[in-house]
Amino acid sequence: MDTYKPLYDFLVRQPGNEITLPFEDIQDEDRIGVELPPSAREHREWWGNESNPGTRHRQCLAWLRAGWKVKTVDPSRETVTFERDPKK
Repeated sequence: MDTYKPLYDFLVRQPGNEITLPFEDIQDEDRIGVELPPSAREHREWWGNESNPGTRHRQCLAWLRAGWKVKTVDPSRETVTFERDPKK
């Protein structure tokens, strides 16, 4: 999860139950600072909420461990909406 720890840290600090982020903000060093791979823009599956602890998709561990899950992703607008996981 090290690559995505800044995203984890950002989400842990967020109030409320939902936040929509432009991909640009996720990559902005002054905001979050996580470089998204091309697959984040090309494949909705990249944003899946895969809870298997043995997953190779380390990005989802960042938001799931922070207590959030992806609600929607819009590749054409390059935005992702996270919602707080009520189970956390």
